[in-house]
Amino acid sequence: MESRVNALFLDDSDERHEAFSNIVRSFGIVKCIHARTAWEAIEQLARAALQGERFELAFLDHDLGDDEKNGTGMDVVDSIVDELEPAERPREVIVHSENVVAAPRMVVRLQDRAPDILTRRIPFSQLLQYGRPA
Repeated sequence: MESRVNALFLDDSDERHEAFSNIVRSFGIVKCIHARTAWEAIEQLARAALQGERFELAFLDHDLGDDEKNGTGMDVVDSIVDELEPAERPREVIVHSENVVAAPRMVVRLQDRAPDILTRRIPFSQLLQYGRPA
């Protein structure tokens, strides 16, 4: 039986969504939900939880344009650790933000408050290289 991996990809850049779509299968992802705001990502995480499902992978950016309107990746991290039960949380989170201050804070918050989640930081510029099959 084929392992089906579902993922959530959060970024406000259309170019990044397109680039990620080109490498998504190299991560073993069968279904990828794209979100452009923190609120969309939080809604998708909650919807999956209500359906008794969870994302295997979540790729999170921090800077999403207008913080007031779109939120930030940290809002998504807070939602994951504060609102989701451990069985509803993504199994793995990759913080792909290029923000050298906020990205490490996102990783630390996840590691401190949700140690059940495998958390890594791979800046988007490196993510494209990382995702390519050998």
